[in-house]
Amino acid sequence: MPSDQVEQRLEQLGENLKAAYDKLGKLELARVRAADEATRIKYDSDIEQTGKDIKALEQEYNTTEGLSSSKKLYDALLRLDYFEQARIFRQFSDRSKVAAFLIHGEPQCGQRWLLNRLARKFTLTASKTFKIDLTSRVHGASISKVWRQLGGFFGANQNASPNVIAECVRTSWKTQPVVMIFNNVDQMPEDYLREFVGEFWCPLVKDLHNSPSLPSDHPLLMFLVDNGGDVDAWDITFAVAVDDKWCLDVPVKLPGVRKFTAEILAQWIQYETEALPTPLINDPSQAAADILVNSEDGIPEEVLAYICAKCNFNWYEGESKWCSL
Repeated sequence: MPSDQVEQRLEQLGENLKAAYDKLGKLELARVRAADEATRIKYDSDIEQTGKDIKALEQEYNTTEGLSSSKKLYDALLRLDYFEQARIFRQFSDRSKVAAFLIHGEPQCGQRWLLNRLARKFTLTASKTFKIDLTSRVHGASISKVWRQLGGFFGANQNASPNVIAECVRTSWKTQPVVMIFNNVDQMPEDYLREFVGEFWCPLVKDLHNSPSLPSDHPLLMFLVDNGGDVDAWDITFAVAVDDKWCLDVPVKLPGVRKFTAEILAQWIQYETEALPTPLINDPSQAAADILVNSEDGIPEEVLAYICAKCNFNWYEGESKWCSL
């Protein structure tokens, strides 16, 4: 299949998958609200068929993606730095399927790229992926707007309390993975974020830490994304390393994201000879220096854009596909 047809088919499959996930979520919510057993049985049949449709679409998507001309570049970029963040995330997520994470650092240091890198394996099959940009929701306003949107997404009444919303999230989690993403938490007042963690996340996971078994086999993950570099200095309790004292109600603060160095870039270029063009791999040290000059001294988002340009690929088009969260 020609490259342009592969890309078109991937785009269509992605749209079909999104529609199928949305349909599954609506069917499950309708089943919960069904008034009688006969209606619930009908919804069970529809839910089962939609699940089969999703599985078939996912298989075709994965097969088609392997043919994509941009796949090698994407896979190579996923191996560029962020090793410490990925290591800590893996340690905590292997320890428990339930966890909250803070992604933070200076502006344009790839917070969104890292979020998608960490969460992608969970969100491909998750029909319950909640996303909210807090820039417009809480700046100078009440946190009640966040409660209303979060509660509405999970089927709670408009003025439901955080405890009720937490129970609705738990209900969804019993049948499917749940991933919640709160972008630009640095735009919240510090007290709002403290209140949010204390009144929502803590009740949500309060009795799970010492439980011999979880009420669900699926992951329950929350990501707090700080794009301005402010939250690190706030007086909020975070865990930074796995130990026996860690409790699920304490969010994990991943290492802060930072600029790429010449050493990191040169080492990466040396190992990615299959994905990168000859002008980059001929002299990794010189290529790394050139990238730094053209990326404001290693700002990650500028680096990714420049590397893509050197590979005759438009980063901004790729970003819309690779960074869906």
